Amino acid sequence: MTGKLIGPSGLAYLPYQADGIRFAMGRDDSLIADDMGLGKTVQAIGVCNQSPTAKSILIICPKSLKANWVNEWNKWDVKGLDVSYNTKPKTFPDTQVVVLNYDVVKKFRKDIDSRHWDILIVDECHYIKSQKSTRTKALLGHGKDPGVKADRRIFLSGTPIMNRPEELWTLVRALDRDGLGRNWRRFHEDYCNAYQDRWGWNTKGASNLEELSERLRSSFMVRRLKKDVLMDLPSKTRQIIALPPNGNGKLVDAEWIAYRNQEEVKAELSQAVQRAGTDESYQSRVDELKMAFRIAFTETAKARKAVALAKVPHVIEHVRNALDQGSVVLFAHHLEVIDRFRNAFDDVPHGVITGDVSTNLRQEIVEEFQAGNLKLIIAGLRAASEGITLTKSSHVIFAELDWTPAKMTQAEDRVHRIGQVNPVLVQHLVMDASLDANIADKLIEKQIIADRALNVAEAA
Repeated sequence: MTGKLIGPSGLAYLPYQADGIRFAMGRDDSLIADDMGLGKTVQAIGVCNQSPTAKSILIICPKSLKANWVNEWNKWDVKGLDVSYNTKPKTFPDTQVVVLNYDVVKKFRKDIDSRHWDILIVDECHYIKSQKSTRTKALLGHGKDPGVKADRRIFLSGTPIMNRPEELWTLVRALDRDGLGRNWRRFHEDYCNAYQDRWGWNTKGASNLEELSERLRSSFMVRRLKKDVLMDLPSKTRQIIALPPNGNGKLVDAEWIAYRNQEEVKAELSQAVQRAGTDESYQSRVDELKMAFRIAFTETAKARKAVALAKVPHVIEHVRNALDQGSVVLFAHHLEVIDRFRNAFDDVPHGVITGDVSTNLRQEIVEEFQAGNLKLIIAGLRAASEGITLTKSSHVIFAELDWTPAKMTQAEDRVHRIGQVNPVLVQHLVMDASLDANIADKLIEKQIIADRALNVAEAA
């Protein structure tokens, strides 16, 4: 597809966005995997704008992003199509453009299947990385169920690999069934360093990543990085700041003991599950270990929260110093930790975004922050890692870390994205020798693997 693309009056696609639209228009199924903050939503709507006959569009996204999709659609749509999202659990929207969250797809499958969809847009498609999950089966099908049908499908994610290459399989199977997705074994042997041990297939590795990147791009994926297409975007610097234990050494020790016990139970459970596949007598042992793992996981979570709470005074002091220089976005994980911060900064104009915050209130908080009326955002790591823009700040502080590197990157890129005019500083505050300190190192290792699989290798 060549020529000028149709856009809304007063708005224009950036050159790389226009290229992404043309890429998706050139195939039935595509994955727009641009770096966070490059406007994947705009490109997906752009494809709808350029499709003359596209008047029935289904958008699947996380619940927290439904309102954002409606806002962006009304901003960028050139056809005047009506759009809405489900506001009531049992009501399927009767509009040309329907926005649904992942968790209701199964419930509404009869309604979905009763309509012909010109275009299906699947936002944050890493949500369906698991082949066995209910949301994956409801959307992509399972067995004789072909899944949700549409003339054209556009998948969106800046992080299609959250941890390791095996997570690509559901996307590869859905978007390139006759190519990369034709043979499960070959894909996993070639790109996941898969091998058979006495318990079955181990697919947790990574191999031939540069080749995988090339094959993804030659078939269905387009991916651009901010550093390559936004030359004027300010830099992003990450810092790991080690906080002294200050008498909390026993908490750190307890955290490590709980975690090691959890990992031992996890390894034993994995072996038992594999053995049970060939010997049903092991099923009772599997059940025992599942219960043991749940207990061990809970103990690790308690220990991590105890360490996080012990860090709170140090984090508060650090954030107050940062607020003297400008606005701050502060991420944490545990609700009790977030509540401590909420109370500590009651003298600072701030907003709190957690999973309990409604979509409308969440949008109001973001708008107030962007307008300069709030100086601090306190946000849940998972609740606020997608679909919002916080470019009013250039300082991100993590009071707690997530095991998944992509979640950390998603969170920090609420700030480092289009519209940012200042260099961005990202700080990870970890207690020295704690589990979070170890996570910080692991995050780097995992990110290197994801980058090699998804990004174009730089010339030597």
